[in-house]
Amino acid sequence: MKIGKYNIFIIDDDEILTEGLGRAFESEGSAVETASDLKEAAKRLGNGFENSADFDIVILDIKLPDGPGFDLLKKIRACGRSVPIIILSSQNNELDRISGLDLGADDYIAKPFSLQELKSRVKAAVRRSRIVKNDSKPKLPAKFIFKNLEIDFESGKAFCMGKNIQLSYTELNILKVLIINSGRVIGREELINLVWGNNFIESTSLAPHISRLRKKITPYEKLIDNIPKIGYSVNLDASERNGRKKK
Repeated sequence: MKIGKYNIFIIDDDEILTEGLGRAFESEGSAVETASDLKEAAKRLGNGFENSADFDIVILDIKLPDGPGFDLLKKIRACGRSVPIIILSSQNNELDRISGLDLGADDYIAKPFSLQELKSRVKAAVRRSRIVKNDSKPKLPAKFIFKNLEIDFESGKAFCMGKNIQLSYTELNILKVLIINSGRVIGREELINLVWGNNFIESTSLAPHISRLRKKITPYEKLIDNIPKIGYSVNLDASERNGRKKK
């Protein structure tokens, strides 16, 4: 399977693995750069990770000599960088997979892995990224303000009733999807697909994410409207909890 000409950044301390992947991708016309630890990777990506735009995709191990790859993933997303990131790890437990996806990974592949499967997932992640960039649908505003709730989608910062609230990458993405599609109800399966893409997520996993998000934006939890047996929507007519009246 040819994956096309991509710029790929592989962050892994396994020299044999990175050399093998480098040869495999380069033989199909892609350019590959590598880093063996967090320090080297951060130096290449820049202080604000602005150089992540040089790459079509990042392949990241989560066990590196100078710290967990999750830390780098979290910082990249906190800076608002949207480069696709695939985690490639020997840790194949459910908690790590969920943590990686919640922090903003586009996919999670356990070692040992099939090279053909990796190529396929790289192609899919880059394709999704390019579709989002070229999407002609209504664009997300830089900031979303609802009464005393303010979400800055560029920085990832959020404030409710004047206090800073910490939203996970997944919670922020759920809000993005709902706000972009404001005015219509999004079915549960559609919402899962728009937030997690092709990653396998149990349908029962959505409700806990919504519940945590609602709790964090209290007293505006009714902003996210649950339509029983159908899905969710943004309710811009929602009033505050505790009997506060709409202005």
